Amino acid sequence: MHFDFVGEAPEAPAEFYGALFDWKIEKQPGEMDYWTMDTGQPPIGGIMAKSHPHHMQSIYFEVDSVDEAVETAEGLGATVVVPKHEVATKGWFAVTVDPQGNGFAVWEWAEGQKPPQ
Repeated sequence: MHFDFVGEAPEAPAEFYGALFDWKIEKQPGEMDYWTMDTGQPPIGGIMAKSHPHHMQSIYFEVDSVDEAVETAEGLGATVVVPKHEVATKGWFAVTVDPQGNGFAVWEWAEGQKPPQ
């Protein structure tokens, strides 16, 4: 449903992916250095500044419940690297790493926040 790229300077991947795929990319207001990418169809994406040396791109999967998805993932051998976290009034996410080392996030929309398809 969503993906995020990271970069030392987010302007560089914004320029690269905008030119490569003709995506509309805009810097968002606020303290966080975050850019949104409109691909013209789902999925949508974003670009943010790298927060630590191992910060990598993220893939988000929409779920009905972050808590249930994390519990199931852990039962299957995944490791939680970012526990459930709220994003303003939009929803919640958690980041996990599967048993093979692939990172991914699960996202739960807050009531009334899911955009129309």
